[in-house]
Amino acid sequence: LNLDQNSISGNIPNSICNLNNLQTLQMGFNLFEGNVPDCLGMLPQLSLLSLKANRLGGKVPNSLFSSSSLVHLLLSGNFFNGSFPESSDKSILHTIELSQNQLTGQIPSSLGNIKSLVHLRIDSNELSGSLPESFSKLENLRLFHADHNRISGKIPSPLPRIEVLRLSHNLFNGSIEYLKEFPSLSWLVLTGNSLSGKLDPELFYSVLPVLSRFEIGENQLEGDFPMLSSCLLSYVNASYNRFTYLPKLYGLPQATHIILNNNLFECSIPPIQDSSQLKVLDLSSNQFYGSIPSVLGTLPSLQFLSLENNRLSGSIPVQFSGLTSLIQLYLSNNHLIGSLDFITSLLQLETLSIRNNSISSEIPPGIGELNGLKIFDVSFNRIYGRIPEELFDLKTLSQLYLNGNLMWG
Repeated sequence: LNLDQNSISGNIPNSICNLNNLQTLQMGFNLFEGNVPDCLGMLPQLSLLSLKANRLGGKVPNSLFSSSSLVHLLLSGNFFNGSFPESSDKSILHTIELSQNQLTGQIPSSLGNIKSLVHLRIDSNELSGSLPESFSKLENLRLFHADHNRISGKIPSPLPRIEVLRLSHNLFNGSIEYLKEFPSLSWLVLTGNSLSGKLDPELFYSVLPVLSRFEIGENQLEGDFPMLSSCLLSYVNASYNRFTYLPKLYGLPQATHIILNNNLFECSIPPIQDSSQLKVLDLSSNQFYGSIPSVLGTLPSLQFLSLENNRLSGSIPVQFSGLTSLIQLYLSNNHLIGSLDFITSLLQLETLSIRNNSISSEIPPGIGELNGLKIFDVSFNRIYGRIPEELFDLKTLSQLYLNGNLMWG
């Protein structure tokens, strides 16, 4: 029975439990309200129950977690409250989705009874406490989303088959040395917790060899960042931590995002090579020093580059003229010198911010070719010469900062 995406309102009638041969019941994306009938968990043939995106409330019936027929339980996007249901070893649930509700309290140890569980989504609730030790009994679990709760402690291990682990914006603390117990991880999202300590230098090799997405920003991790080369990573975000050293960055053929801003990196920027898919590189608000590697100008897919708020010196590499896909460039608050001639080749550029450097150059007349330019900030440099009239022909330009220079016109 499929009643998805209608405008049906009112309560779910108890009489639906008279359909003893019902195998699937899909009533998502409607306006149902009230409680879920407890008898639904007693239907002997029911394998799929989807009530997501309604206005249902009250407690989730324990019977749904004791059913010997139910395989997929989809209850996300409602107003269920109270504690997480107790589970029975009779359950053969494969999928549990309880995201975006108002569940409170601790996850019960009985959840470990559901040995068949593969997908568990409980994100965006008000769950608290630590995960039960019995969690490690979920040996078939491959996907676990628990973002935006108040869960603390550590993740019970091992979970040998877990592939996607999303625990951002919780209260997890301590080190994450136990990641070695999750060798199948491809997605790891731990942003916004209180994690501390150092990361294994070979985290992306021997520890998590198939990892493709790594998000661990807004924690208190420190020390050297793991080696980023010749691995499968496509997305890295470790911003707002306390890392101090960044080793080599090369051989990342699948990398699209490297976001390491707001750390304590105090070293030169390592060359970034063999990363033809890289779109976003953010190394801002650190203590990087030395010159900008010219090889950054050879990244054909780069759209966003931020190196601002560092201690970089020397000229902006002329190779930057090859960044023809670049949309946003932030180099402000460094000690850079050189010319602005490279910008005339950046025809996709929308934002250029190079304020508070020592650029000694005229603004090239070719700036009039940047038809999508919205923000142009070269304030507090040593830019000289006449203000080019071409600037005022840019119809998309909304913010223009030329103050603190030697210009006239």
